[in-house]
Amino acid sequence: MKSKKLGIGLLLLLAFTVTTGTFAYWAAGVSGNSAALTQTITVGSAEAVTTTVNVTAQTAGELVPATRATVGQVESVVLTFPVTWDEVGSNGTFDGDTATLVNSISNVKIDGATTYTSFANVNITTDPTSITLDGSTVNVVVTVTLTEPTNSTEYTGIAGKDITFDITFTVTP
Repeated sequence: MKSKKLGIGLLLLLAFTVTTGTFAYWAAGVSGNSAALTQTITVGSAEAVTTTVNVTAQTAGELVPATRATVGQVESVVLTFPVTWDEVGSNGTFDGDTATLVNSISNVKIDGATTYTSFANVNITTDPTSITLDGSTVNVVVTVTLTEPTNSTEYTGIAGKDITFDITFTVTP
């Protein structure tokens, strides 16, 4: 039964890769012992690549507001996405062309809902903002912090809950 599910999952992944012309190592595959993690993204054919990130699953400790961290807790989670632009089938004809790398955060949720998402601060930095076809990687850094809740209802709504969001990487000529 388990091998059937694995086979179906692999076929779906292959179909997605072939259909879109893009490939990404999804954030769910990241592991580490710190709150600073790196994830590799390859954008192909100038298509957008979107991945869903579960911040809580990426941390070595529970994310808490600034100045509140104790043992086993962190005040911020920093995720680094080295992004490359790889045009499949270009045979090197357009290597060296430059474009703008545009990144956006969407669909922020805490515990699967949008009720308390105003407490999750997701900031994105791209340096540099231009990207070269088959050139060097461009680092996209996402920093996630929490705002201090003002009452016990808000605290209960965010404490220890999964924080998820989508990040979209787009190469724009």
